[in-house]
Amino acid sequence: MKTTLTYKILCLLGFKYPIEDYGDVSLWKVLKQFFINWYHRLIINAMNWAILEPFNPRKLRPAILRKLGAKVGKDVFIGDYVRVDLNHSDLIEIEDGVHIAGDCRLLCHKKELAEYKQGMTYGMMPYKYGKIHLCKNCAIGTGCIVMPGVTVGEGAVVGAGAMVTKDIPAWTLALGCPAKVVKEFPKDDPKYVSKKFSISFSRFRYSAKNSYIKNEKGIDYKVPTVLLDDECGSKWLIASLRMSLLVE
Repeated sequence: MKTTLTYKILCLLGFKYPIEDYGDVSLWKVLKQFFINWYHRLIINAMNWAILEPFNPRKLRPAILRKLGAKVGKDVFIGDYVRVDLNHSDLIEIEDGVHIAGDCRLLCHKKELAEYKQGMTYGMMPYKYGKIHLCKNCAIGTGCIVMPGVTVGEGAVVGAGAMVTKDIPAWTLALGCPAKVVKEFPKDDPKYVSKKFSISFSRFRYSAKNSYIKNEKGIDYKVPTVLLDDECGSKWLIASLRMSLLVE
């Protein structure tokens, strides 16, 4: 393959880029990419400014990812020090209600090792690119790495420290490195579903012992509830104002 003078100079300077990806690179393209990378790093550093901490997880960080080219839905939570593929952020799609915990990595490119053999130079291997799609209401645990070409299904939960190399089905729990499905979350039992309605939590109290909510008249209603720990260790009852009323 014929290479440009700029590519040859980069090689002399010690930059061993794959010839398939950079063999035809021009000086203008190198300078342009330099300033793009500088700009991206400048704005992504704002994701962790302490002075903006109250706005960072749900306001600032999703807005910055959109600025980088990613598709980000509504009510998305992004934790501290989450890193994305700066040069390929347009390959990332995050749907509504997704929760990404701190120290996660979303990578849209990796080395293509299908043809890698002994004696070859790893740095000269070409890159493989792929989209990352985080579906509605899924959760990515602390320290996870999501690799290119992966889709995490709706409502799926990926445990802390996992490396996601393959698609995760909807409403499952995946753990490990590489991540493997260890549990499928159950569906609501239709025999308990009566109707949907709106409630005000100021008129109800929660009993953690028997997972019942009691109204002012003392009538017990069994409801789907989730207890989560916040950053201060407090227990919070997570439920929507619109919820299914379950009766025995």
